[in-house]
Amino acid sequence: MAEAATVVNAGRLYFGIDPGLGGAVAVLGGGDGPLVFDTPTLEVERRGKRRREYALDEMWALLERFVGPHTSAGHPVAVIERVSCRPGEGIVSAQRAGEGCGLWRAFLYAAQISTIPVTPQTWKKWAGLLGTDKAASRLRAAERWPGVPLGLVKHHGRSDALWMAAFAQTLDW
Repeated sequence: MAEAATVVNAGRLYFGIDPGLGGAVAVLGGGDGPLVFDTPTLEVERRGKRRREYALDEMWALLERFVGPHTSAGHPVAVIERVSCRPGEGIVSAQRAGEGCGLWRAFLYAAQISTIPVTPQTWKKWAGLLGTDKAASRLRAAERWPGVPLGLVKHHGRSDALWMAAFAQTLDW
């Protein structure tokens, strides 16, 4: 259960990443409170249609700021959600989710942040959220991390990233 988690090294940085376009990056540890960043995106026009894409330079800049000075407390580590096709999901949605996961994993590798991909079922079971909806994840996260803005429905990526970062704290790195 999530409440019984023990932190291996409070000075180490633990990342949780929901890799979707509506996802987020959460950072726990390092002596700071929880930090949460929405996945950097930009709006582009393709074939007359506006759509969101990953902002690669901003994704890298987000991770790069945490590499270096914090490594003396232990090498930063990350849990990233392993994406897969879901029943009824369109081809484009599945491809974009896979693209986001691949991009984040490449950036984590370049930043020398050890990474473990986990299925949603794994971290949700640990957090006691298996079988619940996105609202339950947000509500429970808001209770555990009251200073983090999680009030909007679109903040589900933030809560998921926080749970994954907390899950990362319990793993044997």
